[in-house]
Amino acid sequence: LSLTKPRINTLVLVTAFIGAWLGSNGTVSYGLLARILAGTGLTVAGASAFNCYMEVDVDARMDRTSDRPLPAGRIAPFRAVLFATGCSVAGLGLLLGTVNVPSTLLALTALVTYTPIYTWMKGFTSVSTLVGAIPGALPPVIGWAGVTGGIDVPAVLLFLLMFVWQPPHFLALALYRKHEYDAAGLVMLPIESSDAVAVRQIVLYALVLLPLSLLPVHFGMAGWMYLSAATTLGIGFVLLSTLGLRPSIRKRTGWAQGLFVYSILHLTVLFAGLFFSSAELS
Repeated sequence: LSLTKPRINTLVLVTAFIGAWLGSNGTVSYGLLARILAGTGLTVAGASAFNCYMEVDVDARMDRTSDRPLPAGRIAPFRAVLFATGCSVAGLGLLLGTVNVPSTLLALTALVTYTPIYTWMKGFTSVSTLVGAIPGALPPVIGWAGVTGGIDVPAVLLFLLMFVWQPPHFLALALYRKHEYDAAGLVMLPIESSDAVAVRQIVLYALVLLPLSLLPVHFGMAGWMYLSAATTLGIGFVLLSTLGLRPSIRKRTGWAQGLFVYSILHLTVLFAGLFFSSAELS
């Protein structure tokens, strides 16, 4: 279970569910939904387990990951590889055999992009954050394609929402865990450049995310309930991000950690708003 990174997988399943729900206008059958979520979840579980295997030395050098099964020696490496392979094959096979080809190809893209490409890039360039945002943004599109058989403008919008949200989320994490990442040999923007550059990037993404998060209303995906929440949270994200432009505030550990927590709240409320607001429209 630990190898599957349950917290990440939970986010994947929730966003895939929202994609399927919106794609079907709330009419997706429970059977199809279960197959989409099971296939997606197993594929992501496999990707996470492969990541744990590939980063065992890195995990061993970081306090927050040193107790994972592989660096702690609770699971043999070859067993982790077998588990990762089994999950990946089962997930992709389930999507291909019981859902459709587009959702399978999207899940395969997420698997390949995350491992080995993203995992490999983390050791030498901060661009890996953007590459890693691709598989992180694909789950709602997998859900959408699973029920519609294709990719439409709303599905692209869901992808962009997830993609733009991830850099400020992970940069905030990199800022308050900078020394851990540096000791582990991972190249994050605050390490490769500076804290000030990372904060400016966070502000830029927050500014782009605000209007982007309002577009679902324009495309008829959400109503006033979502609009109110997205506007309030988006403005809050921008204001909290800009506080970090002041060195005196940025150097306080609590700011970056607070921004990281706020980003999770932001995304959670956005997707909850999409779900409840779609019910309001129907």
